[in-house]
Amino acid sequence: LAPLAKKLAASRTRAMLEAPLWHDRGLVGLLSLEYHLNHFWTENELLTLQETAEYLEFAIREAWGQEAREKAEHALEKHKANLEQLVQQRTRQLEYQAEFERLVASLSTRFIKLPAEQLDDAISEALGQLGEFAQVDRCNLCHWRKPKNRPSTDLEWHRDGTTSLLNDG
Repeated sequence: LAPLAKKLAASRTRAMLEAPLWHDRGLVGLLSLEYHLNHFWTENELLTLQETAEYLEFAIREAWGQEAREKAEHALEKHKANLEQLVQQRTRQLEYQAEFERLVASLSTRFIKLPAEQLDDAISEALGQLGEFAQVDRCNLCHWRKPKNRPSTDLEWHRDGTTSLLNDG
């Protein structure tokens, strides 16, 4: 209290009335009336100060509540934006997966009763569809040939401007 006593002496305070502002968190403030002359505070002045302190405490509590609500709302908005982004991302993934499954079903259906002499052309066309779908530069089919047991690329699709990797095996 020494610093307060010095300030009061410097301001020539002769009479002071204080009302604490209490909250569940404890003492949140102190409302003071100061007067430069000696003064005996009346019951009305005391009640007015106490009532004012209660209103101020309520206002402080509401401000804290508003601040907490605003923080919570901000956090919820961030969470909502994140969830929306995740939903959009997952929707794109599911749409891609569904489109891929349609492509696979279409290719499977085409190959079911395909005559052997049309197989290479159908595979080349399927490689093109798969490459376009996957948005790649090249899509090829290779298998291991005996007697060297090394891979050999037999069929390939590639975008314009991309060189072929076909080899003779």
